[in-house]
Amino acid sequence: MFEMWSCGPARGDDTEPYSIRFIRKDMPTVREFVDYILVDMKNTWGEVCITTNSSIKSVWQLLGVLDNRIKYSHSKLINGEDVLDKYGDRKIIFASADGGWTKYDYVLVVE
Repeated sequence: MFEMWSCGPARGDDTEPYSIRFIRKDMPTVREFVDYILVDMKNTWGEVCITTNSSIKSVWQLLGVLDNRIKYSHSKLINGEDVLDKYGDRKIIFASADGGWTKYDYVLVVE
C-alpha cells in the first residue's frame, strides 16, 4: 500500500521520522490504511493520528492533542473505534510516520 523512507536523523533510541508515499493510484481511506497496518504489519504497535489540518506534517506537532487517535498493537485496535467510525471513509491526502523497531506512529491528513 505504501513505502516509507527516513526523512530525518535517527535519534539515540534508533527512532526517526519517515515520509510515506502511497503506491496505489488513488489515495486510500483511513479505514483501508488502518486495516493494512493491522493485517500486513502485524508485529507493530503505536498510534494513528488523524487531522484535517493540512499544516500538520509530523507526530510531534500533535503532542498534547488527545482527539482523533487510534491506538493499535499487534493486529488489534486498542482504542479509537469511534475515531475510525468518524473518519474511516475519508480519503488520506498526506501521511507521515515516526518510529523504529516495532513502534510506529502515523499522521494522516484527511480531506
